[in-house]
Amino acid sequence: MDESQRERIREALADFVNKTFRTEGGNKTGYIELLAEIDKQKRLQNLKNRDLASMIGFSENTINCFMTGNRWSKAVAEKLCEALKLPAELAS
Repeated sequence: MDESQRERIREALADFVNKTFRTEGGNKTGYIELLAEIDKQKRLQNLKNRDLASMIGFSENTINCFMTGNRWSKAVAEKLCEALKLPAELAS
């Protein structure tokens, strides 16, 4: 593999990461922290995404997309923080 191929792979990976962890306002670190806290609470409370969906009134698909970084939603973030008793500032 030559250097130009490596550079194209690096660019593709960087683009993938940027698209995967996109958020409003560009707060990628905050989004990742929120996902980590939600995941921690899911493990502690033995919850699945379908359980979160029923707790906050969104579809399981919406929760799946939110948790994988495919869809950012402030409303979902706020509802999850409220339901899991996480600090509200994580949703911003």
